[in-house]
Amino acid sequence: MNSQLIIPACGVFVTILGFALDLYIMHKDIFNKKIKVIFAILLFVDLIVLGYALSSSPDGVNSPPMVISLMPDKTNPQEAGTTIKWTASALDPEKNLVQYKFSLDGQQRTDWSYDSTWYWATSSADIGSHTIEIKIRDNNHNADGDDSKDIDFSISPNAIAWNDKGDALYYQRKYDDALLAYEKAIDLDSNMAVAWNGKGAALISLGRYDEALQACDRALGLKPNFAESWNNKGSALNSLGKYDEALQAFNKAIELKPDFAESWYNIGAALNNLGRYDEALQAWDKALELKPDYPEAWGEKGYVFGKQGKWDEALQACEKAIELRPDYPEAWGEKGYVLGQQGKWEEDLQACNKATELKPDYPEAWYNKGWALKTLGRTTEADAAFAKARELGYPS
Repeated sequence: MNSQLIIPACGVFVTILGFALDLYIMHKDIFNKKIKVIFAILLFVDLIVLGYALSSSPDGVNSPPMVISLMPDKTNPQEAGTTIKWTASALDPEKNLVQYKFSLDGQQRTDWSYDSTWYWATSSADIGSHTIEIKIRDNNHNADGDDSKDIDFSISPNAIAWNDKGDALYYQRKYDDALLAYEKAIDLDSNMAVAWNGKGAALISLGRYDEALQACDRALGLKPNFAESWNNKGSALNSLGKYDEALQAFNKAIELKPDFAESWYNIGAALNNLGRYDEALQAWDKALELKPDYPEAWGEKGYVFGKQGKWDEALQACEKAIELRPDYPEAWGEKGYVLGQQGKWEEDLQACNKATELKPDYPEAWYNKGWALKTLGRTTEADAAFAKARELGYPS
């Protein structure tokens, strides 16, 4: 209220009221209808002045708006993948237009606008607890906002989110954690073929091949033309020594997906295990045609060239594999073996040292290291390397 208006208004009110009363007392005997009308008009005018004074804002400046509510259109919590509509309401005493700005966890999601709604399309990245905030302003007070309100809201994982999490963990080589995530996805949706396939891939990486085969078969039961699952089934069969069956599975994968470089690589692996080396090399060449930066394909070519006694080709392939993936222990180990066959013992030793540094439980590299040391006359060190190889399971 404006005190500068209230005080004069009250004074006018008292003066007019006093004048009217005096007039009535002194002349009540002649206080006719005309004077009564004048008296009423004076009181009415004075009341208007007083009312204006009481209702006016200080110094003529209007009041800031207030947030009344911030509401989602769905209950808390919601599963990842859900779109949630947020609606804010505000009150401005002078009915000025109000602008709104939404934020999520302190990060602005909308610019200032007259739209009081925001749609939050959630994903697996949003799993967890969050704070949604609305700020309002009428552009007559604080440019950063006159009032605000926030609400806590949680996003829970759904089957898709758990599967996505499993994929992320798998590519981080956290296979136990990936397996748990895939199994959680399956608990929520037992007909999710991609989760069964992911479970199979994780089990292969954990060396649990029989279980992996069961998971892949479950995926294929749900989605028979699932090339990735045929590929994983082949990998499980190959690891179980069932090379012909593995080859059939890999061939089914490339029938469904001819440009599947990983399946061409795995066909090479199965053919190698069957002793069909030239065909294996052809399969790896196809994999490299589709994916030239495929270090494992180069490494396997080096291994087979070594079996065939093609030392120069083997060395070139191993070096290409290492160029693409410097932390590839098997490529370093094979390079060491090839260098030893070429009589380059110092270089052989360096390569084997690198292999065992990258993979301390690599028995073949320790054995080859032992031969390099023995040939170089470093008998004590050679004996220790041979002992380490035997400890890791290398045949005596």
